Amino acid sequence: MKKILLSIIFFSTVVSSFGQLITPFTIRKQVTQKGGIVFVSNASITCNSVSGTGFATCVAGRAEIPPAGTAIDNNYTAAYIDIDADGTTFMSSSDSLALASCSQISWAGLYWGADNRSTGTNYASRDTVKLKVNNGSYTVLKADAIQLNTTGFQTYHCFKDVTSIVQAAGINARFTVANVATRTGVTGVFGGWTIVVIYRNDLQPMRNLTIFNGLANVSSGNPVSDIPISGFLTPLSGPVTFELGLIVYDGDRSATGDSLLFNGAGTYKSISDGVNPANDVFNSTCSRNGSLTSNRFPSYNNTLGYDADIYFPNNAAKTFIGNSTSSATIRQKTGGETYLTQVVTSVIDVYEPDLRAGVKALDINGGTVQPADTIEYTIVAKNIGSDPSVNTFLVDTLEGNAVFVPGSIKVTFGPNLGTKTDASADDQAEYFPASKTVKIRIGTGANGTTGGQVNNSPAGTDSTVVKFRVKATTDCVYLACDNVINGRAYIFGTGNISGNTFNNGSNPGVFDAFGCPIIGTTTTPISAGVCTPPVASSNSPVCVGGTINLTATSSPTANYSWTGPNGFTANIQSPIISSATLAMGGVYTVNFTFPGATCLVSATTSVVVNSVSTPAVSTNSPVCSGSTINLTTAAVSGVTYSWTGPNAFTSNLQNPSITGATSAMAGVYSLTLTNTLTGCTSLAGNSASLVINPAPSASITYAGSPFCRTVATTQSVTQTGTDLTEDGKFMYLTNLQDRT
Repeated sequence: MKKILLSIIFFSTVVSSFGQLITPFTIRKQVTQKGGIVFVSNASITCNSVSGTGFATCVAGRAEIPPAGTAIDNNYTAAYIDIDADGTTFMSSSDSLALASCSQISWAGLYWGADNRSTGTNYASRDTVKLKVNNGSYTVLKADAIQLNTTGFQTYHCFKDVTSIVQAAGINARFTVANVATRTGVTGVFGGWTIVVIYRNDLQPMRNLTIFNGLANVSSGNPVSDIPISGFLTPLSGPVTFELGLIVYDGDRSATGDSLLFNGAGTYKSISDGVNPANDVFNSTCSRNGSLTSNRFPSYNNTLGYDADIYFPNNAAKTFIGNSTSSATIRQKTGGETYLTQVVTSVIDVYEPDLRAGVKALDINGGTVQPADTIEYTIVAKNIGSDPSVNTFLVDTLEGNAVFVPGSIKVTFGPNLGTKTDASADDQAEYFPASKTVKIRIGTGANGTTGGQVNNSPAGTDSTVVKFRVKATTDCVYLACDNVINGRAYIFGTGNISGNTFNNGSNPGVFDAFGCPIIGTTTTPISAGVCTPPVASSNSPVCVGGTINLTATSSPTANYSWTGPNGFTANIQSPIISSATLAMGGVYTVNFTFPGATCLVSATTSVVVNSVSTPAVSTNSPVCSGSTINLTTAAVSGVTYSWTGPNAFTSNLQNPSITGATSAMAGVYSLTLTNTLTGCTSLAGNSASLVINPAPSASITYAGSPFCRTVATTQSVTQTGTDLTEDGKFMYLTNLQDRT
């Protein structure tokens, strides 16, 4: 018997060949979980105040209590329902979602449709509606899919996934849908909307929950429409309960012959309830388990052409569906009426495991968890479903702020008792350092490679308790990013009979005031008061041409990502930038990120780049040997001057002078300025060249001649002569001029 179904195929369904299929019915959503399906519904139109000849008035017609009554949409002129007094809407109606405690919304889809055509009112906007939660504002929704139909009617049918909206609204909320475009001012029209909600509730049985959508026309010419369903396995023994839901258009009150049948036990059995009789099951009602839904506004007993009903057939004798059943067929029939079916839902008890895990954390040292404290995790794993689980195992991946304690894995209750090694394949547990993952195979028969069998027990009598330890990180950078250890284990297994695989995330192992398990992770805050915040720093200020040294607080697990001026990026802890320019000054930011974590920490440091400009220098070049050399430059405040030149010349004066020029002093004289505050110097001192020319020389011989002359020459000249001066002596004068 084990694994009768090696795999369950979730396939599209088809209507039988003698039914008129407009759009094939396919599975929109299918899950196996504890919970159910509910409808939130209402009509889009009703009758106006004018009554039809020979028929009940509009007010009386829509007040008819089912199953009694004869009012149908053909008898009345259609008018929009509009409850919101909002000038931006032409139609509006509402209904409320009211789920039991411990419920969680898994999925929600909004379906709407109506009789409309190109000549009808608001036809162009038929794929768009508005949705309002409680007293909030409307949200405009455009259909994810639209089906146009001209078979038997001229209609359209839309779908929109509204899971996020309904989840945000909570398990008790009122929904108002507006602007479902429907023909008005004529007779024989219909329209409405339904939010189909799949919910989970751990206090309810394990069920297969399926939503089919398509479009089938059932009429006298096409009197039968079949929808086969699969993807489940009912319990091997004991009760089997199920529910069926349908969204149908133009099911007329008192137009007998339309029926709903179900075959899960070999024969088709008729389905009906207190407001939906067996020969007029689609009779313009919004109902659940034989009662009209009471939260609609307006809450008309007769919707005049719109059905949104969920049936709870009595299967105590298992005549509808029996044990160990994996398929069934839903059949719709008519004896003359015409109607359209858009949605079919099924809720069927199944034989499957329901694996659960609870995680608790204990600080071994007691008190507030500090860095380096030891935390012991306790995981309680159990199967509260209807089928034993085989190949069952637990996986817990540690966050970066938790450090695994080697040799700490042990089973303290259930099969395979004792301490486990961290190595792979030698016993039921191991630790993988690269992924920081703890894995424990649990249940009877678990070994080094394969998980064991965990028997089903609502009380968890076949449960397993596993413990292991971690240390809170001492990495202060990580703690600045995330100082809460989120511990969550996942449990995996396969149905012993069905062969279906299941997994579930753990909860903290605690319950709220309603007795509902708290969903989510087990959180352990780490007190990071001993830590200093991570910082970024630099060797600022630096000088132009110098080196910028950046650094960030060290972390053994962090990834570093630097950004800064002039397009700078780096991915190391301490980047170095050489040949600094003025454009490199500014704010540098480092982001610390961590593998597997969504948080980040940022730190900044400012870098100042200083520069010194050197004014032009000049000399009095050329100069003659023996003369004075003058070096000059403009005055600059806050600097010192440093001159260098030939013949080992140095000076700290702004405008130094050198007397007694010699040829050795010719050459290039350079000036470097140093800022007295920043210490920065000009990169390459400004310079000027100096030329020194030699002085002319003369050789003179006096021969006693009695005259005196002046001779201009550029070379050594000997001249003799005599002249009589007034003092009676002879003189000789020479005048030498440098003609260079």
